Amino acid sequence: MGKSFNLIINGVGGQGILLLSNIIGNACASIEKRIITQELHGLAQRSGPVITHVRIGEDIYSPRVPIGGADVILSTETIESLRNIELLKPKTSDGISQGTVILNSRIVPPPISTLQMTKNKEKKYIKLDEIINFLKEWTDNIIVINALDLALKAGASITENIVMLGALTALSEFPLEKKLIEQALVTTVPKKAIEINKKAFQFGFDFVKNGS
Repeated sequence: MGKSFNLIINGVGGQGILLLSNIIGNACASIEKRIITQELHGLAQRSGPVITHVRIGEDIYSPRVPIGGADVILSTETIESLRNIELLKPKTSDGISQGTVILNSRIVPPPISTLQMTKNKEKKYIKLDEIINFLKEWTDNIIVINALDLALKAGASITENIVMLGALTALSEFPLEKKLIEQALVTTVPKKAIEINKKAFQFGFDFVKNGS
């Protein structure tokens, strides 16, 4: 049996996380590659946490990625990377990183924290570098990407999630070819949004492959 690839996609409601798992699923279906997914939603459609488990390979039977079993965590919102970090493969006993985190640099404070910061100007929310320091306890393989900036460069902030998909596809350990994901993207998003989404995807891919 072949080795499986285990992926966690997380963020907050409204960021198009479920679209990403649909695109990956459609790409797998096009070549009859086995994939199992599970979606978990927070209490709110928007701002509530959303997590999708994606497992690809012939030797998988449960839809949920086990603790310490994820090859990659893809976080469309920065702090959500911490919520499920225990699912990522930890460092080995000699400090070698096994898992990878692809981290969108945009932080979306929950409504209650935003309210508290509005009332108390001195109150601060957790910062990006603090989050990265926590993540480094699990892995040194951390890719930080300003997906919103690249999405705006592509032509629409709503394609932030597709930028992240491009970054994921550029990883050497990702088991699907770029052209398969691109084809699935074209057949999954609305026709009027295809070109912008293709640009966003390429920007994310290039960021990881070429550092730009």
